[in-house]
Amino acid sequence: MGFNFDWEWLKCYSCRGRMKLDQSHRMKICPRCGDREEVPPHIWERMMLVRDVLYNYPPGQYLFRDKTLNEIVNLYLRELPEQEWFEWVMHDYVVAKFRHDGEKQRFYKEVVREMARRMGYSIEWALNAFEIFEDIRKSADFASWKIYDIAKQKLKVEGWRRSEDETVHDTPRQRVLSDEEDRRHSEEWDRWFEYYRGLESIYHNYWWKKDRVGCWLTREVYRRVNREIFGTSDAEWFDIDPLLDDEEAIIEGLEETRDIIDLYVENRLRYLKERYEGSSDPDTEDIANQAILALAAKLGYDVRDAWGLLYPEEKRYSLVKEISERIGDPEILELYERADVPLPRQDNIDAAWRLLTKVEGMVRVLPTRRIMERANSYVS
Repeated sequence: MGFNFDWEWLKCYSCRGRMKLDQSHRMKICPRCGDREEVPPHIWERMMLVRDVLYNYPPGQYLFRDKTLNEIVNLYLRELPEQEWFEWVMHDYVVAKFRHDGEKQRFYKEVVREMARRMGYSIEWALNAFEIFEDIRKSADFASWKIYDIAKQKLKVEGWRRSEDETVHDTPRQRVLSDEEDRRHSEEWDRWFEYYRGLESIYHNYWWKKDRVGCWLTREVYRRVNREIFGTSDAEWFDIDPLLDDEEAIIEGLEETRDIIDLYVENRLRYLKERYEGSSDPDTEDIANQAILALAAKLGYDVRDAWGLLYPEEKRYSLVKEISERIGDPEILELYERADVPLPRQDNIDAAWRLLTKVEGMVRVLPTRRIMERANSYVS
């Protein structure tokens, strides 16, 4: 079974359903609402390449997933060079260690043992490769590096690098590219950027399942990709994600017990504080929208597709009006309307902060979803 997730490129802009692909006509077709979109050839080719990399080599999944022991052993030297084959096996072993999957750990040791037997290698020598990966704290980084390394090989555009160490961010700042080099470099930058956005969708998929290992490994791949295209290893908002607060618990394989909606609300509030605290020129539209999303989540709205909830504008204002009426506080709508402007002045900024303060107070006292479900079960 392949890895599956809602990639933003395949979401319908009108109804947010998943688009189907018509390869022969380069069309995206929505089976839900019937919308059709023809994609230019060069964009289609790029997106099919990025799609294959995202779906075939996602962070947090086994590279050899769904393959039998014999199938994996048969790949040794026939399709994968020795070092690459070992790296794939060790990647999967590290993921199994991280996920505390004892059966998979034993499986990959059997794979290496069988490979060594068939090749006439020392089994003891072959199994020694696992020793350096036994400590998750030291080896987890290898798993994210391997996914990044595969992506780098798959997304590469030949003809502009002079060495493997060059990155799409640094190279144009270190030397002047010819017109042809610049064209090839730009194409690779576009590939990386679409891959980067795809990683955000994968993270989102893991997040709503409370898959902390998947989130951790995706974040670390994202960090490497950020370095490749933007020159910084910052993982942006993933670094303040409350789901990943307790790294020790993740390493030990402990279950996340907090309610996902409470985590979502905390995530939105942290995002706002981190991004705008101390800012003299904040994005009041963003503050207003994120505050409404936090409140909507607490009230039971499905916020997994935030874009679909807030756009188009008519839908967004209808949502805010409904929430304002449901809570019985007309000031929610009033503050939102004042804050939701593209070029804010001081009055708009004051309204945005007032809305955020009000929402923050509300979400702290509104009962959790779990308590509401328990109360409803008693009533019924």
